[in-house]
Amino acid sequence: MQTITSGGAATAKRYANAKRRAAGSSLQDVANLAKVSRATAARVFSDEHLVAEKTRGAVRRAARMLNYSPNLLARGLAGGRTNMIGVLWALSGTPEAIGTTHLLAEQLEQCHFMPYITDAPAHGAATKNMLREFARRNFDGIVMQIGDARASADDLEFIELLSCFRAVVLVSAQPLELGFDEVVCDRLSAYREAARHFANIGRRRPAIITAHHSNIQKVEAFFDEARQCGMEVLPDAVIDIAQGHDLDATHARGVLETRFSDTSFPFDAVMCSNDELAMLTGAWLTGQGLRIPDDVALAGFDDMRISRVLNPPLATADRRRKEVADTIATLLTSRLDQPDLPVRSHDLPMRFLWRESAGRDPMCGASGPVIDG
Repeated sequence: MQTITSGGAATAKRYANAKRRAAGSSLQDVANLAKVSRATAARVFSDEHLVAEKTRGAVRRAARMLNYSPNLLARGLAGGRTNMIGVLWALSGTPEAIGTTHLLAEQLEQCHFMPYITDAPAHGAATKNMLREFARRNFDGIVMQIGDARASADDLEFIELLSCFRAVVLVSAQPLELGFDEVVCDRLSAYREAARHFANIGRRRPAIITAHHSNIQKVEAFFDEARQCGMEVLPDAVIDIAQGHDLDATHARGVLETRFSDTSFPFDAVMCSNDELAMLTGAWLTGQGLRIPDDVALAGFDDMRISRVLNPPLATADRRRKEVADTIATLLTSRLDQPDLPVRSHDLPMRFLWRESAGRDPMCGASGPVIDG
């Protein structure tokens, strides 16, 4: 039989204590220290508004002393809240998509949620599989960016999957009306404001550079506003860079060279569907001996950080990312706290953000562009 020395006994005791600390204190330990019932202690960590402030304080102090944290996964298995939120966002979309999700994660964490952010297409089988996984893990809520509103509305399986969650916030460019809370970030308003600005400063021949196949509504909104403002829309005013999300600089320059190899550039105002494309266009125009904004007023979209330090600073669109993140967090927390609230829709239209590349200072008006501070 093995003999344990006094030194060995001390080591064994320390090891046993370490194991107990690693295992953590139980909710009953917290209740005993706070001198309340186990049910009251549990309520502090689930529905604290039902517990008196003095009692809440005693329980939380006891929890800190014992280094106790509630097991949210176990709570979820028992039908309680887990505070886990799934975020499905098209991270491979605009260059600033990561910035948007970073702000959203900050807001959710401040509200004591644990966000799980994943890259996902706007709609499809992969998205449905991810929703099933979130539901299987008892996530409390879902934040989802929706690209194809029509496909989403017609997909009953998709809507049923969303219905598995206590709270859902959908983010889209147009109203969805699927029976869930939503944030509508209309992009067309920024295109219309840009067209009005160009007209207000005396530009007469606008063009738009975009991947036309995926931006038809933006093109139509921009030129509709331009015509209403008395501008001349030439037959070749759409310059199509059909490359999808991955912009290739050589390809973009090649398109411009091919289109205008035998003629001078006929446009005096150009709207690009993103800031990267606007930077490439600006460099090409400068190479042709044209001055920005004197000869050609130029604007992009997305408001990349580098855009404000270019020479001249690049006009763009304000996506109102902070407001979007704040609104999503508010909708989630209020829905979880009050499940019977009516379905809500918040409009946060994007705005044209003026900078020097777009020409002289705009004539300010109630519906005019935002001036970058």
